[in-house]
Amino acid sequence: MYRDERLADCDAAAVVEVIEHLDPPRLAAFERARFGCARPGTVVLTTPNREYNGKWETLPAGRFRHRDHRFEWTRAEFHDWATRIAARFSYTVRFLPSAPRTRWSARRLSWRCSASEKRAKNRPQPGRVF
Repeated sequence: MYRDERLADCDAAAVVEVIEHLDPPRLAAFERARFGCARPGTVVLTTPNREYNGKWETLPAGRFRHRDHRFEWTRAEFHDWATRIAARFSYTVRFLPSAPRTRWSARRLSWRCSASEKRAKNRPQPGRVF
């Protein structure tokens, strides 16, 4: 992952259905680029929930939903990763359902993390566009 100074200290970042396409070494680079260098005030991140895969009638057991997925996490794996990243880069983390409680709500795992209050005081004014 490349660092792009134009992305530094943005108000928010949405990472929707992205990380599962990254090889593990690239995932580590993404973590550093997104949370260590760009450091948005808030990040909303979603990824497929592996525990939901059994609901897909046409998906063979043990297979990923997409041939380009490098991994798909369970809720526990996602929680562990997000909690570790939040602690490492001084974010708070909150896990939220990606949809209202319906038969489809478990399809994705989502979390919202925000920069620490100390960091938030030094943030630029909202509304930055690049």
